[in-house]
Amino acid sequence: MSDSVVVTRGHRNLLLAAAGLGTILIGMGGIVCSTNSSGGCPDWPMCHGSLVPPLKMNSILEYGHRATAGLTLLLVLAAAVAGMRNKQSGRTLLFLPVASVVLLLIVATFGAFAILTGLTWWQATIDLGTALIALAVLVTAAVIAFISHDRTEVQPPSASGSLFRRLSFATLGAYYLVVVSGIAAARGSVMRCVGGPLHFGSWSSIADPSWAHTPRQSLGMVVALLAVALVTTSVRSQNIEAGTRRWTLLFAGLFVSELALNAAMVSAGATAPLLVLSVAATTGAWGALTVVAVRAQLLMGRPVPQAAAALVPGTPTST
Repeated sequence: MSDSVVVTRGHRNLLLAAAGLGTILIGMGGIVCSTNSSGGCPDWPMCHGSLVPPLKMNSILEYGHRATAGLTLLLVLAAAVAGMRNKQSGRTLLFLPVASVVLLLIVATFGAFAILTGLTWWQATIDLGTALIALAVLVTAAVIAFISHDRTEVQPPSASGSLFRRLSFATLGAYYLVVVSGIAAARGSVMRCVGGPLHFGSWSSIADPSWAHTPRQSLGMVVALLAVALVTTSVRSQNIEAGTRRWTLLFAGLFVSELALNAAMVSAGATAPLLVLSVAATTGAWGALTVVAVRAQLLMGRPVPQAAAALVPGTPTST
């Protein structure tokens, strides 16, 4: 990171809080969807015409999701203001919170229409896709703030670092498509919400097996193979920064947990506890994988072309 960039502890922690609450927000949205709790508050922004929701679980979940969205938006706005006031934090930490505010407002608009008029499957797909991008933007800002504040050193350029960087972005993109495509592949099922299913067998009563699941199954296998390659590269290479390796292992653990939970739902049925845990695992895996991709981009040194390196004595080159 540039020596001219200065991020205060307060600014860093504010971005961390926004990213953490954003993760909870996406998870809660998936839980509301999975438990069919969106009808708990049939009006918007009130709940049954009141600021206080009735003491029913579906109403509490739905209204809690709205409250979390409002608080997340306030935190992101505060982070944007902090970026404006602290000119030394750089334009990136000003642009990213502002971008996330726009994305969160789009998600909130879809949320309002989901209650008032309902969403078609393609509108719900845009809603979920936008929400995941908003979370990725928040996580990116938090990671940049931490790296800048802690002055984390960039690793020397290496072939393994370049491979790891490419693998992290490929895994992130493929995983995004798997999660978002669930709405189209599992219409009318609770499995359409945030989370797998990265299934490898029949869905029995959980969802109607059809041609729509075949490409998603294949893409799920691609994600699994990419995840294995990503973890293997992080463990075997000495050039992968230790913090990035830990986040990679966290992603792998959450991803395996998601697979296990989906397998349990295939065999035992989509019970509420399994659905909640699956949503939590998927949301956490998405956030952790975003951290991995951003750290790989910022901390894995890029090899310098031989021609350019020859002009700069002492510059490391790719091997």
